[in-house]
Amino acid sequence: MRAHGLGAPLIAAALMAGCGGSSPSAPSTASPPASVNPAEAQGIVGATLTRATSVLLSATPGPSSVIPCPGGGSMTMTTNVTLPADPSETLTTSTRAEFNECRSQTVTINGDPYLAMAGEHAIVHGADGLILGVTTTLRTTGGLRFDAGGTQGRARYDCTLVSSAPVVNGTPSQPSISSSGTITWEQPLGTVTVRPCGP
Repeated sequence: MRAHGLGAPLIAAALMAGCGGSSPSAPSTASPPASVNPAEAQGIVGATLTRATSVLLSATPGPSSVIPCPGGGSMTMTTNVTLPADPSETLTTSTRAEFNECRSQTVTINGDPYLAMAGEHAIVHGADGLILGVTTTLRTTGGLRFDAGGTQGRARYDCTLVSSAPVVNGTPSQPSISSSGTITWEQPLGTVTVRPCGP
């Protein structure tokens, strides 16, 4: 299992955990209505992050990927992987997600200034050197600004995700995932809602 290949699924899990883990129907480029309620805006932001992650996972691995948004604009994911000298030590990753006029349905997303994900990935090896499991701790911080149908909003992330996945016959099995922390939504500006990270 290559180190970089390990980082992308964990980034996907972190983004989905921060977005509540659900993805509404595919984004469209419909004209914005007069206003978008906070629940709709949160769903659209979550779907955009999930879509971008799916595109990233299907791309050729590399340190940086520019992902077009459904209605125009883009999201840039930049990932750095630090390989330990000893395979039994913790592998670290850092990813930065930057948004530039990323439009999806009725919402336009920009970074405030970006989302940062810092990961520690502990790989458990058997006596024969085979990978038996991976435990990951991933912290997502930073913020987004968005325009939801003419109403300005902001989201601040402070989320920690812990994922533990056994590896059977060289294939990772369904991970056990827990999350903690909060996402602070502000829409319209000055009206604050704090909700837990994760589903």
